[in-house]
This record gives sequence, C-alpha cells and structure tokens, in this order.
Amino acid sequence: MQPVRYRISLRIKHPSIDPGFVAAQLRLTPTSAWTAGMQRVSPSGKPLGIADHSYCVFDLEPSKGLSLADALALHANQLLEHKRFLEELKNTGGTVEFFVGWFIERYAGDVFQADLLERMGAIGIDLTLEVYGSDEKTFDPQVVDIHRTPS
Repeated sequence: MQPVRYRISLRIKHPSIDPGFVAAQLRLTPTSAWTAGMQRVSPSGKPLGIADHSYCVFDLEPSKGLSLADALALHANQLLEHKRFLEELKNTGGTVEFFVGWFIERYAGDVFQADLLERMGAIGIDLTLEVYGSDEKTFDPQVVDIHRTPS
C-alpha cells in the first residue's frame, strides 16, 4: 500500500470584496486573508506591496479515510447551499477554487468522476492540484493520510 496524503483548501479571489463578508456568508474561518488596497506583509514582516485584489483561504476539514475524490465530493456537497453566493462572486470578477496539495511517495491516482466535476462546475468551483513527490520536505501534520492498494 502506498500512503496517499492530501490537504484541501477553498481559495477565493475577488477584485474588491471584504474577506470577512465572504467568511460570514460561508460560515468558515479563513486561515489567510487580505483586502484589495491593503498593505501586505510577509510572515517575517517584510512589506510585499499593496494588494490589487481581495483573497481568502479556508482550510477545509480533513476527511480521514476518504479518497481525494470522495473528500472533494463531500466538500462540494457542503458548499451547494452557497451556490448563489459563489455564482455572484464569479459574476463580479472573482474566482473560487479547491486547492489540493497532494503528497505522494511513489505514485498515486484517483478518478474524478463526471458527476463530481459537473457538481463542482455547477457551483462554480475550479480545481487546482499541486502534487508533491517524496523528495519534498513540506509534509504538513494536518494532511490527511490514507492507504490505498494499487490497482
């Protein structure tokens, strides 16, 4: 069995919306956020310039024991009730995406079935996958760790 680890975040970018309003609408707590026009700084305090857009990231609850596709389906289903709000974000210049950090040791795979992709599309959620190989030393302790048998 190869370990499969992933972390899913919801990332929202918009020309001007207040991230606090987004958080209140979605009933989620952002792990990172800034507002257009705000001075951004690095974690070490270095100035990064003025933000040209608003942005917020929500780390989604780990889904222990679920495949990546099943976890995405779970989170998509949870966001269905916010479809109108997410559509309005997109209609006013925003983007909404699931960002997946996928940590693998040798090989991994999953099937993102058409109904999942259709559901995400209907809600307006894009999918970004970033795959990290075993030489990466950035494994996060909050990453979901499941084991799958190779097909």
